[in-house]
Amino acid sequence: MEPPVRLICGDCLQSVELYLEGSSDSPPLCPNCGGTIEGPPSMLDSGTREATRPLPESTQPFSPEVSSRDTTLWIERWSKGSLGTVGRFQLRELLGDGGFGEVFLAYDPRLDRDVALKVLKLANPDDRVVQRFFREARAAARLDHPNIVTVHDAGHDDGRFWIAYQYVAGRALSRPRDRRMDVAAVARLIRDLADALDHAHRQEVFHRDLKPANILVDDRGRPHLTDFGLARRADLDSDLTRDGAILGTPAYMSPEQAGGRSHLADERSDVYSLGVIFFELLCGR
Repeated sequence: MEPPVRLICGDCLQSVELYLEGSSDSPPLCPNCGGTIEGPPSMLDSGTREATRPLPESTQPFSPEVSSRDTTLWIERWSKGSLGTVGRFQLRELLGDGGFGEVFLAYDPRLDRDVALKVLKLANPDDRVVQRFFREARAAARLDHPNIVTVHDAGHDDGRFWIAYQYVAGRALSRPRDRRMDVAAVARLIRDLADALDHAHRQEVFHRDLKPANILVDDRGRPHLTDFGLARRADLDSDLTRDGAILGTPAYMSPEQAGGRSHLADERSDVYSLGVIFFELLCGR
């Protein structure tokens, strides 16, 4: 028996698993609402279907156009599960887009869970770029803390490099525009982040780009530190940051980073950045 295929019902927008063995002239029905599931033909045609890749897979080098939501009519109907695939992952929604990579909400059928999938933008990158990309995974994979986003897996498929992170349903940390935050709430948040940083530093991992955009707050108000793209492991990465390099976000970087001495950034640099965030949340500026 072939494994089930996970589809999204166009009527109730619920995720369902269906066994599509055998041929049938009629499309399958949603077990939740009874509606007709009208997926792409490659999903429903048992003669050409790939069970683990129910969405059309591009043979072209990766480019941002892969995540376009208006390329076909059925993509517009399926607000999730419709952005193609990367390896075994089914892309559902674009969560973030930076100069180096894109982050998607994705479904991992092997482990039956949602992940935040970071995909390197560059097609056929050189070895140094790949090394820097996977350095992020290596740094975060060493850490095990409730306030640090977990790395599940990392790899590459057909020239597309990816890192699968724990998916945190929430938002990036931000302060209210019209008022100051509650002092007790800010203190709890900073306490949790300081504890997370202490854990990272004990593992000799230095973040070096601590800022509100890299702190996710879940629906229970708990902060989660993420994006170790500029992180440095003291035991591995001494040769990846050259003297004179300015790494980080200007408003939050430490004096040594701003002065072009990012190779000297360590736990003290992270504490400085956390202090800037603390000040901003308390004072509103």
